[in-house]
Amino acid sequence: MDTRDTSAITRLGRAPLALCLGTALAVGSTCAGAADAPRLPIPLRSGEVLPAHRLPNAVIGPRLHHDTPHPDGGIVIPVTSCADDGSDGTLRHAVLVASTGDTVDLTALTCSTITLESGAISVDVDDLDIVGPGADALAIDGVYADRVIRHGGVGELSISSVTLTHGSYTTPATPTDLRGGGCLYSAGDLSLFGVVVSDCALSGDTYIVGGGVLALGNVVMFNSTVRHSSAVALVGGTPSSAVGGGVVAVGQLVFEHSTMSGNLASTAAGNAYAGGG
Repeated sequence: MDTRDTSAITRLGRAPLALCLGTALAVGSTCAGAADAPRLPIPLRSGEVLPAHRLPNAVIGPRLHHDTPHPDGGIVIPVTSCADDGSDGTLRHAVLVASTGDTVDLTALTCSTITLESGAISVDVDDLDIVGPGADALAIDGVYADRVIRHGGVGELSISSVTLTHGSYTTPATPTDLRGGGCLYSAGDLSLFGVVVSDCALSGDTYIVGGGVLALGNVVMFNSTVRHSSAVALVGGTPSSAVGGGVVAVGQLVFEHSTMSGNLASTAAGNAYAGGG
């Protein structure tokens, strides 16, 4: 059974599997780059609004400089090298030395691609911001060797103005928990602003979730795109074998001025749900 996201723009919240989508919220227009200005602040949970520092720079103005205090505490760590050897100045090293609440700043890079050579970038702190120069200016490429970014913390990973592409993940033969996220996985919450997630591949025998993105908490998407990603259960046979070719949030999904296109959930046997998310 295949479920394909064929429309250019797909509104979230259609999948019947409540466990995987939680409470899906489509806020305002789903048209990426819509002419009307975003309505701010964006509500998240009861009594909570999106902090100003989580918004795209086009909305909030200039970026922070190195060692400028982060609004939540912490410092800004600049990335100055496009290599992926773990040396000083690389993205991998910046994430390794970051503390919770820090910002990893990629805006000074002049290259167009960071090609990952040692697997996924592992974020092990609870809260971290990763800020790029623009999704059309910089791509982090997983070359189908692993996910692009894995967030093991239970807080919020915020990513802005970058493309994550060519991620791949194969679930264990006998998964004991929810597994997935071909390009991007979080054990906590994800916020994506001006991000493109593309050409991600998730596969496994049974019950795979989130071909492009999986968060065990909440997902906020603003002016972002998830496209050309797939969740393929090779054996299937469970009641829900493949769920969400694009994005899956176990908690809430806040989806504004964002696009899903060309994503696929497929299984050899059993049921596939939500080609987009």
